[in-house]
Amino acid sequence: MHTASLVHDDIIDKDVKRRGIAAVHSKYGNETAILAGDALIAKGIMLISKYGMGVTSAMAKAALDMCAGELLDHELAEERRMPDVREYLKIARLRADRCLGPAAA
Repeated sequence: MHTASLVHDDIIDKDVKRRGIAAVHSKYGNETAILAGDALIAKGIMLISKYGMGVTSAMAKAALDMCAGELLDHELAEERRMPDVREYLKIARLRADRCLGPAAA
């Protein structure tokens, strides 16, 4: 799930490299990268589903929180302004929850 979010994030942010290597969309195009990210999400759901509805639900909530944090970050970037402390902490919390939330489930 994390890798899928990075693939999609690189497209949104128009980053051509990730850690010095060509981003997936730079190498294969946006359409293929989006589909690859979606396939990774589907595979993640398939893999965690064997652990029951509680874990699957926690992962879904983490994914929704991640999207909310990314959307807030994107909106601020579109406005070309830095987040205030409250906004920064909200973005950080939403992004941290995507990693820590499912781990605690």
